[in-house]
Amino acid sequence: MSLRQVEKYTFLFMIFCLPFNVGAFYTHLLETDLILLFDVLLALLYVLWFVNSNGFARPPLNWGKVSLPFALFLIWMLLSATAAISLTMLGAGVFMAIKAYLVYLYVVNNVRTKLDLQRVMLMLCIGLAFQGFLGLVQYTTGSSLGLGFLGAISKVRQAGVTRVRGTFGLPNKFGAWLALVIPIAASLFLFEVNGRKKLFFSFATFFGILALLLSFSRSAWAGLLGSSGIMILLLARRRLLKGRYVLGILLAVVVVVVLVVVFWDTIVLRFETGATGKWRLVMMDIALDLIAENPLFGVGLMNYRFHQIELFKFWRPVHNTYLRLGSEVGLPGLFFFLMIIYLTLREGHKMLRCRDRLIFASALGLVSSMWAFLFTVNFGPEYHHYRIKFLFWVVIGLVFSLRNVYRHTVMMQKARAKQPQTPPAAPQVQPQTHGPARPGAQIQPAPSPGVPGEREL
Repeated sequence: MSLRQVEKYTFLFMIFCLPFNVGAFYTHLLETDLILLFDVLLALLYVLWFVNSNGFARPPLNWGKVSLPFALFLIWMLLSATAAISLTMLGAGVFMAIKAYLVYLYVVNNVRTKLDLQRVMLMLCIGLAFQGFLGLVQYTTGSSLGLGFLGAISKVRQAGVTRVRGTFGLPNKFGAWLALVIPIAASLFLFEVNGRKKLFFSFATFFGILALLLSFSRSAWAGLLGSSGIMILLLARRRLLKGRYVLGILLAVVVVVVLVVVFWDTIVLRFETGATGKWRLVMMDIALDLIAENPLFGVGLMNYRFHQIELFKFWRPVHNTYLRLGSEVGLPGLFFFLMIIYLTLREGHKMLRCRDRLIFASALGLVSSMWAFLFTVNFGPEYHHYRIKFLFWVVIGLVFSLRNVYRHTVMMQKARAKQPQTPPAAPQVQPQTHGPARPGAQIQPAPSPGVPGEREL
């Protein structure tokens, strides 16, 4: 096995390990390990990448469009130290932000072919199916299947509601991760033409939705519902709401309706006994006051908690990522973060004009995943949870890698077209005629009317 193959398999294994809570150097301040298993794998990937690319020189390093706003965002994180109470918390937050950016940089430089893209998306869906199945087992049996070393715990009952947690420890973390990956699996299910793969994506989507429901994370529910609406609007805009695509969407809707009916009493109980908006509004008021008092540099990355302890008497983050970032790193820092999101969504929407089946399905799923994140973090601090942050930057990297995949596909098609065509030998028997190819089965990556060319992309 060559070093390049080792790098490819290590990368896929890292993607599979994203949900697992396996690490070292636990800190009670962040309530997580500073180094997780996928961090170690990422470090190994950089070593292999350095060797295989002759010191990142072949091909030249691609920084991507979000590197500049991230650099400014990072500078503002450091400048927020001027008002920070805990430099340790700030340093840990910066450390994790840099690691998350490094996975983006690796993805955008190393997902270059359709095979690369297929494998990464497949590993994300395998992880979704695994977490969904684990959540179902936790709910029905209370067992963690002996996977405590991965972070799995048995089900926990809160205020009369049993909530599953996968390998994330907290239901809201689990729900946020599911909400980001389910749109990817759903989009691949809609556009996959291979029967076995389509069946697998359908199972991954189903188990993911079921586990999301059983997490009883209201913020994640909002994220998935919002992203589903965006996905349907994007399909309608491109006049794809017809035939088997409508059938696939209706099937998903039926599954969701059936699950809601089955668990209706528990869902109502969750809304009746869950945290009310009263205290969350108090947290938001605290964040708004901090922004008004420290609009330029904030109170320090990961330092919001020190400004609410007198009221709540325990660590409690504001349940809105945008307000938390605004209060911690100031309005300029929040602007740079939103710029990263804007550039990513703009790139993803551009790639939706591509007629290549795999690239379009991937773009649709990734853009919907981004929207799921945007809806979810309106009601929770999930971006500050490291595994969610890491996945978020993987999604960003995949969005910007679609351009590379498209160009590589076009280049390979042109290379095949330039090959000399040798006349075939005279057939010994009359060739059998076949019917027309199934509609949509033919992949057409080359620019054509309505498909962006190299200049447009």
